[in-house]
Amino acid sequence: MISVTDLRPGTKVKMEGGLWECVEYQHQKIGRGGAKVVAKFKNLETGA
Repeated sequence: MISVTDLRPGTKVKMEGGLWECVEYQHQKIGRGGAKVVAKFKNLETGA
């Protein structure tokens, strides 16, 4: 399991039975609400 603080573009993660690379990473904090992380991944095996 990887922590959100360890996630950066270029980080490779094994999940859902495949190898994935983080392409985009955004930390969003709006007003007084909680923060959230939005990440986009690319499957290294299929290229999707």
